[in-house]
Amino acid sequence: MAKACYPALTSVQIPYCKMGGMAAEMILRKLAGEVLQDGTQTIEFELHKRQST
Repeated sequence: MAKACYPALTSVQIPYCKMGGMAAEMILRKLAGEVLQDGTQTIEFELHKRQST
C-alpha cells in the first residue's frame, strides 16, 4: 500500500507471525506451570524509508 502512494510513504514491517509464535510459546509455558520472570519481549522490525520522510 505504501508503495502505491505519492509521495511513497515510509512504513514499518512488523513480523506478526514471529510475534504470534512467541506469544503462543509464552502461553504454553504458563499453562505448563512455568513461572515467567518477565512478559516483555523484544522483536526486531524493519523501517522502510521512502520519500515521505
